[in-house]
This record gives sequence, C-alpha cells and structure tokens, in this order.
Amino acid sequence: MAKLDKYGMNAKQRKFADRYLINGNNAAEAYRFAYNPKADDKTATATGYKIRIKSAVKAYIEKRQAENQAIAEEKQYATREELIKFCTDIIRGERDDVDFTIETESQSTMGSSSSTKTKRISKQWAADMLTKLLGADKGATANQNNVIIEEVD
Repeated sequence: MAKLDKYGMNAKQRKFADRYLINGNNAAEAYRFAYNPKADDKTATATGYKIRIKSAVKAYIEKRQAENQAIAEEKQYATREELIKFCTDIIRGERDDVDFTIETESQSTMGSSSSTKTKRISKQWAADMLTKLLGADKGATANQNNVIIEEVD
C-alpha cells in the first residue's frame, strides 16, 4: 500500500495537487504531470477531475488556496484574477503600457539579497504573462521569486 502524507494523499496525488495549484487549476495538465504524460485529452480531463474531487486532494487544494489568498491579502500582492484583468486590459488597449517595479529576494549561502529594477511592459509581455496565468503554455512552472507590481507615475 502506498505511503500517505499528513494530508492523507499518496505521492502522486500530492504531485497532482501541487501542479494543479501552480498551473491555474488545470486538472488535465496536472494529471499528465503526475500520472501519465501521454494521456489523451478525454482521459486526462476525466481522470484529472476524479482525482481533484477526492476528499484528501480537495481538502489539501482548498487549504493551500486559502493560505495563498491570505498571504496575498496580508502582503497586498495582486491576486491571480487581478493579474489576469491587468494583462487583459493591456492587450485590449484599455490601459496604456505602464512601467513597473520588480523586487526580488533570493537566498544563497552568503545570505539573502534583494534587488529592484523598473521595466516598461508591453502588449507582448501581457500576452505572455496571460498565457502562463491561464496555464496555456503547458510548461508553466512556479516562480520562486516574490514579485510585487506597482505602477510608476
């Protein structure tokens, strides 16, 4: 019998749930990542949904989503929905391209460091980001940096 973690999930279920959280709630892609990379769309969608609604997996995902939302609210990070709207507005021309500041923190053996840089974003950047946010780029990965976006006047 497979070993279960503290959430009551086996290793593949945990891998599925973590990928589901990273890729924008795409159960079919998470199924392919954790179980069968060669699964056809119908199988991946149906089986991914079945795994997603298992009580342990569902509880874990909901707990992590609530934690992520609380962190975003506490630190005033943009939510996924806000980022999708922001990118969509830029693509549609409802918002001019804007400058933004990126603050990153990194850890190394020498300690932590942070850096700040200002960039101008374009419709292409917004389209690329939207593709990642919607999980349409199949190769989406988690970003290890905390990114804070704010408009520069």
